[in-house]
Amino acid sequence: MNRTERDLINAFWALLGEKPYNKITVQDIVDRCEVNRNTFYYHFQDIPSMAEESFRQWVDKLISQNSDPLITVEHMEQMFHSFMETRPILLNLYRSAQRETFQRGLFRLSEHISCRVIDNLSKGYQVPAGDREAAIMFCRCMLTGAFLEWMESGMKEDTLEKILQVYHLFGGLERPALLKNAVPLSREGAPSAE
Repeated sequence: MNRTERDLINAFWALLGEKPYNKITVQDIVDRCEVNRNTFYYHFQDIPSMAEESFRQWVDKLISQNSDPLITVEHMEQMFHSFMETRPILLNLYRSAQRETFQRGLFRLSEHISCRVIDNLSKGYQVPAGDREAAIMFCRCMLTGAFLEWMESGMKEDTLEKILQVYHLFGGLERPALLKNAVPLSREGAPSAE
């Protein structure tokens, strides 16, 4: 991404922090960047395509910041705090015609977290592929639902506390179910003969 594109996206996000999505015009964005409309249209087809690209980049950034194979409650708290730092922006996107884009991004983020959690819980075991996929799907659906519930609540702190509590409980309850059909691995990483 070049500097002009980054400036346009930053202007868009700043405007999202000030007013609803449907009140933002291309003229508002280019005025903020001190460029002409042609510059905007060189980089983006329209505001919805800019919204989609900017949110995709934001989710990519969150994923790269949470690439540690061990995702803990602390990681989740940090991620939710990243959401809180951009609360007005995210709520404006969520409440706009871009809800589908927002939900796709949350789904991708939840998929990333779920894979990390399930892989961490199954460390030292060979989990059947079907069990792993089912556990990831369950975790992803739970996280996506929790994110959406939080958005519906207006990103209230008490809802966040409940979500973190569920995440904490979930990590403790899921391991026995995940390992039900698993085979312990030997020190060399091969299934043990137990």
